[in-house]
Amino acid sequence: MPYTVSFLTLPGLVFLVVMTVWARRADRMLLFNRLIVGTMAGALGLVAYDLVRLIAQEILPVRSDAFASMQIFGALMTRLGANSHVALAAGWAYHITNGLTFGIIYALLAGPARWRWGLAWGGALEFAMMVVYPSLMHPSSISGFVTISVIGHAVFGSVVGVWCERHAMRATHT
Repeated sequence: MPYTVSFLTLPGLVFLVVMTVWARRADRMLLFNRLIVGTMAGALGLVAYDLVRLIAQEILPVRSDAFASMQIFGALMTRLGANSHVALAAGWAYHITNGLTFGIIYALLAGPARWRWGLAWGGALEFAMMVVYPSLMHPSSISGFVTISVIGHAVFGSVVGVWCERHAMRATHT
């Protein structure tokens, strides 16, 4: 995890920024549109994801901190304690870049497809997360974590799907 930021997240972010600037300057409007629309879709989806997880945590009878993963990921990336401000900031930065990137990937792959494909995208992200992350959670909080996570990813995917369906350009074939 410490190498994720150095060798994947930061280079990926730089690549996306460079690709966006190039697409605009090279008049690759479809690519430019999908990158911009995907970034916005990811941002909106992430806000909805975090908001619905906060609400679910408060109103559902679950024993799980919906935001504990930020501390865990931050601690794994920085090798600092989970209560470190630096670790917490790193965890949130990782979370935000993931949300933006997953919005961009969806926009590039599906573009203006029906919003339901966004819901399927959220389901695929949930499945991938369940394969990788539960080992980081305390066994007593797994059911709450899964409940909140499924709800969050369904909302994330739906928001991304709706935004892309409405704003992503369609490819024109000549």
